[in-house]
Amino acid sequence: MSATEQEETFAYCDRLDYAPGDTVRVHSSSRSRRLRVELVRPLADGDTERIRHRHEPVASVPVQEGDGHWQDTHPGSFGLVEGLSIDAGSTPTTLVVHAWPTRFDPEGSCLVLLDGPDAALGLHLDGTGALTARFRAGDAAAEIEAPTPLVLRQWVSLAVTVDVTSGVLTLQTRPLDRLVPGDGPTTSTAGIAALSGSPEFDRLVLAAAELVTAADGTPRARRTYDGKLEGPAIHRGPVDLQTQDSPDPAQDDPAVIAAWDFGHDLATARFPSTVEGVPGGRLLNAPARAVTGRHWDATEVDYRLAPEQYGAVHFHRDDLEDCGWQVTHELVVPADLPSGVYAVLLTGAGSEDHVPVVVRPTSPAGVLFLLPTFSYLAYANARLAEEFDYTDDTLSNREFVPSDRDKQIYAHREFGNSLYDHHVDGSGVCYSSHLRPILNMRWDFRSALQDAPRHLAADLVIPTWLGSLGIEHSVTTDHALHEGGAQVLEGHPVLVTGSHPEYWSRRMLDAAEAFLADGGSIIYLGGNGFYWVTSAHLDRPHLVEVRRGHQGIRTWESEPGETVMSQSVEQGGLWRLRGRAPNRLVGVGMAAQGWDDATPGFERTAASRDERVEFLFEGIEEEVIGDFGLVLGGAAGDEIDRADIRLGTPRHALVVATSQPHSSYYLASNEELNAPTPLINGTNNPNVRADITYFETPAGGAVLSTAAITWTGSLAYRGFDNNVARLTENAVRAFLVRGPAGR
Repeated sequence: MSATEQEETFAYCDRLDYAPGDTVRVHSSSRSRRLRVELVRPLADGDTERIRHRHEPVASVPVQEGDGHWQDTHPGSFGLVEGLSIDAGSTPTTLVVHAWPTRFDPEGSCLVLLDGPDAALGLHLDGTGALTARFRAGDAAAEIEAPTPLVLRQWVSLAVTVDVTSGVLTLQTRPLDRLVPGDGPTTSTAGIAALSGSPEFDRLVLAAAELVTAADGTPRARRTYDGKLEGPAIHRGPVDLQTQDSPDPAQDDPAVIAAWDFGHDLATARFPSTVEGVPGGRLLNAPARAVTGRHWDATEVDYRLAPEQYGAVHFHRDDLEDCGWQVTHELVVPADLPSGVYAVLLTGAGSEDHVPVVVRPTSPAGVLFLLPTFSYLAYANARLAEEFDYTDDTLSNREFVPSDRDKQIYAHREFGNSLYDHHVDGSGVCYSSHLRPILNMRWDFRSALQDAPRHLAADLVIPTWLGSLGIEHSVTTDHALHEGGAQVLEGHPVLVTGSHPEYWSRRMLDAAEAFLADGGSIIYLGGNGFYWVTSAHLDRPHLVEVRRGHQGIRTWESEPGETVMSQSVEQGGLWRLRGRAPNRLVGVGMAAQGWDDATPGFERTAASRDERVEFLFEGIEEEVIGDFGLVLGGAAGDEIDRADIRLGTPRHALVVATSQPHSSYYLASNEELNAPTPLINGTNNPNVRADITYFETPAGGAVLSTAAITWTGSLAYRGFDNNVARLTENAVRAFLVRGPAGR
């Protein structure tokens, strides 16, 4: 990739998967004067040095050529209410909101803005936390600065009143978290010049100082606010914060002419009005919902049990749900195009981008490969070098060299965050969307931590390998499985996972369990799978959500009281803590992780001689499986899983091979440790291991788990000519025969 900043090309598509006959809508932004767009099929195999990627054109889809043009991206979440009709000329008008700031932006921000064609009333913050009320109507303007600045992470009630008749602007503040003596209510006033008419307001803007229009015509914001807001309301007449600790507008109070509630419709981008005849609003760029508000008293940590305590929204300057780019190209998927992983390839004069798209099967047959798109979104544009200290030799003994894609990710922060990143205000990122360029969801991505392909770039090995064997197979996605449920798997005898299916929803787990109960078989070709509770609302399938909770390997943890999902209304965190440990589904679960250059293979156990698994080792003479590989040098590396009957591994399961001793760089997952202990790594903890595990199901199917992310890197070694590939092929062919379609 030789792109310069002046020539860069980026793109995303409206979906991640399509049916034959569907139209793929491409949103591209390019500084190249000419752009070539085509549909290709990416492939991946390997030699003895590295995984190799190539692509083939899909000849039945015409190539498109034309001019490229750049489209700006505007991150930052905000709220908007349109269609208001507020006349502030006859009686005093008061704007109320409650705020919990988490960052003061040096460029300034706005908490709330009542806006009109020729008037504006708002509350603004500068980089020090100083609060200013500003009023403008025609040529007249007035502003007041509060005597004391706001305090980070402390609730404060705010009210600004404009009285045109008396010519007075009043600003009131009342801290709700009084931790310092003297932090009390304040009232400040300023004069307003005489006005020739009555100020009128037709919209309310929350958490943004200025609105702009995205390329697709939708609103976006500038100078947005970091922090929570709650209870915006407009009163006819003054509100006395001196005597009201935290005023809540009564629905039957005639003085309340508009009010909105953030505590309802939490799975959506909407928030309702509580005053009849007043329009509701919408939230743009996915601020965090289901967060504690100013009334939260810590007696409940589930918003379903105390909805009145969860009336806030947490806005962030770097939230991004949708880039808002125009559709620049449309490609029709041919009706006869086989199911598989494809990509829209965009080529400029000195740049290139390629967006993966999956063509779903039209009818069930053979192996179904499940592309872990939920996991891809969890890691989307991850800046892990900022979350982990890559220079710390406790992680690895290797030098970390950022790839070209890594460099792009750090250079283009406007494309949003991963679920591993922190927002600029320090809070964890709980939503991730695919309506933006995802630069590590590309076939040429190499992870700096592993110095090798990871995620999509590694998973492309699997369909390429199946194709090389002539095994009938099709491809679907996590998104399709979440949306369609068990019927997506029906009729396929074998389900094969990707290398790192870490993020699964309840709907997906239910579908997989139903699939096994119906006689299907699963081959789990990865590690650290089925780990985090994940959700996506069916009305917004592009947006996945994770609440980290307070356990598990994580870069951030949820704020107190904020572990319940806004989209699926369920407890977040680890599936293990919800009684659905991965061991129950596939026999193994997360044990440890490490990234040194001495990743071992798997040593066969006595159980591998059991007649139940003779078929797995047919044609294999070696006692060690996968002591080679194109990712970290071996098959039992990166993140690894082990069997544990206590967590649900079936009693009749066979551990047919277990990893040879790991180094001190392999550390046990923290949910495995009940107390601080020095016995945490591969040199002193016998639970730091990976177990290749096999078991049959009561319905006649079976499960094989290979227990490590690096398995696919060994699968591709020497052009699929190795014992890892042979064992995996033996399992696929045997499971095809025993599955529902094979019996």
